[in-house]
Amino acid sequence: MKLSITTAAALCLFSSATFASSYDFTTVASGTAVTTQYSGVSFSLGGGGATSGNPIVQNGGITNSNSGYYPTADWLVADFDTAVSKVSFTFDNEGDNSYDGGSEWRAYGASGLLGSGSLASASGDLFNLTFTGITQLVWDNNLTSRTSWIFDLDSISFTPEVSAVPVPAAAFLFAPALLGFMGLRRKAKNSVA
Repeated sequence: MKLSITTAAALCLFSSATFASSYDFTTVASGTAVTTQYSGVSFSLGGGGATSGNPIVQNGGITNSNSGYYPTADWLVADFDTAVSKVSFTFDNEGDNSYDGGSEWRAYGASGLLGSGSLASASGDLFNLTFTGITQLVWDNNLTSRTSWIFDLDSISFTPEVSAVPVPAAAFLFAPALLGFMGLRRKAKNSVA
C-alpha cells in the first residue's frame, strides 16, 4: 500500500499534462461579439476598412465583420496565449470562390511565418495544421485586387505546448532517500519484534 502511494506521488512529481482546447462556433448565437471569452485564444479583425470592434458570429461562425452581415475587415486574427500545435479549424468561404484563389490562412510563430495555404474553395472544410509553435493564425480573403467578401470560422481546436521544465538534481535523490527510509523503518520494525 505504501509503495503504491509512493509510486503515485513520484508520477505526479514527474508528469505534466496538456489538454486540447476545442471550440464550436456554430452553436453560438448570431450577433455575439467574440474577443477573449475563449480560453487560450483571442480574436480580432485586421486589414481593410472598419477593423475596430469585435468579430461577430453570423452564418454559423466567427466572421470577418463587426456587423456580421458585410465584411468590414480583410482578416480574422486568432492570437494564442501560448505557442500551440495540433491546430485544426473548419472554414467557410461565403463569397465568390472564383476570384483568383484570393483567400488563404497564415500561421505565425516566434520566428515569423511558419506556413500558409489556400482557402479559395473552402466550404465547411476541415484544415489540419502540422506546425508547432503557432502563436497567431490569420485568415485573409483580400490577396487579389478583388474586394473582400464575408467568411466564417466554424470551429477551431489546438493544443497548448508545454515548455520542458528541467528536473532539479535533488529530485533524483528522492527515490534513493525514500528507499533508505523504508529500509530503516523495516529494520526498526524487525528489531522490535
